[in-house]
Amino acid sequence: AKSANSREVNMKTCSKCSIEKPLTEFSKDKRAKSGFYCACKTCQNTFNKAYRDSAVGQKQTKAYGKSYRDSPEGKAKRKAWTDSSAGKEARRNHNLKTNYGITQQEYLFMYKQQEGICPGCDKYFLLLSIDHCHNTLKVRGLLCNSCNVALGYADDKVSILKNLIEYLEYYEQLANNKAGLSSPAITT
Repeated sequence: AKSANSREVNMKTCSKCSIEKPLTEFSKDKRAKSGFYCACKTCQNTFNKAYRDSAVGQKQTKAYGKSYRDSPEGKAKRKAWTDSSAGKEARRNHNLKTNYGITQQEYLFMYKQQEGICPGCDKYFLLLSIDHCHNTLKVRGLLCNSCNVALGYADDKVSILKNLIEYLEYYEQLANNKAGLSSPAITT
């Protein structure tokens, strides 16, 4: 059985709520004589949230964050994070979710389904671009960058792409036949 002395060592009274609680309910503080913060975690969290929500707290938190971000130490830490593989992955996940509403796992699933092959040019790529409808913002699939940009320049309009196909076929036939120049019949 524990003695009264060991019970006192494992307990502490919170300076805010005046309730005696186990030491696990207090944050560690090297500066304090006891080695623990004077207020329990619950009371300190309540105080911190109220401060952060106040106008003064918001202003100081924002100012501190900006001054730290702009400091040489803050810039070095941010650069180290963004250059790390974990930082790159986090940024990619954020961009996929924000821009296309998909996760990295969903992207990898689509990539594996296509076996890294672009359906536009039928070539293999280590990385494929995400093709999405600009009207509905829904992801259609993965294309190489060139095919994705080509669709974008054609405004995703089938009629423009058909006209371009007719145009290419006409001049390909013309080169093969070495016939006279005349413009193809382009439909709209």
